[in-house]
Amino acid sequence: MPIEPRDVKKTDDTHRNPRGYNALLQLTTLWHIRLEHLGLNLLKKTAKITSGMPNLNAVKEEDFVCLIYNRSKAVRRLNLRAFPNPLKILDTLKGNTFKIKPRPYNKRPIKLFIINRKLRFKWMILLSNRQKPTVFNAIQNLFNGFENRSYRYPTRFHFDGGNEINSLLQAWFQTIGTSFSTSAPYTYEQNGLIERSVRVLIDRLKATL
Repeated sequence: MPIEPRDVKKTDDTHRNPRGYNALLQLTTLWHIRLEHLGLNLLKKTAKITSGMPNLNAVKEEDFVCLIYNRSKAVRRLNLRAFPNPLKILDTLKGNTFKIKPRPYNKRPIKLFIINRKLRFKWMILLSNRQKPTVFNAIQNLFNGFENRSYRYPTRFHFDGGNEINSLLQAWFQTIGTSFSTSAPYTYEQNGLIERSVRVLIDRLKATL
């Protein structure tokens, strides 16, 4: 049975040149990350008025996938297994503050981020500013909540070497028996866990906007 000839004019460019289309998808993803996770429609409009960007009109909505956006939508299953010692959550905590952009509606652009070193439990508190009394009250209220629920304070607490920590907070840590330490200036490796967690959180916030 003879094979009918294929009509080249009705064939889509994506099927005619799959390698070129995949390369265009990679460029689209690269510009999507460079422009702070811009949407595809707005990305196409930006490419028309910007020199140096490729023509993105051939990119389809169903083929364009933002990995960070998909990961942020992933729903984790509940872990129904009980921890052998739940109090280990309060062994070693790491903390840092960072600024949220754009400014949220509640006018609290500063987020206090605290994470457990072993089990990766996270606590996030929105603050109005980075002033020392504000950070001190937030950490003190959080630690007092730990003591009310678990009848103990965290064993160790490591914070980024910023200006948010004052002498009153360090003296309060000594009274409750919590070992406190800070990172050296310009040494992000000492607080790498919290730095990576903050970066992932910011990327996911930008991807969902």
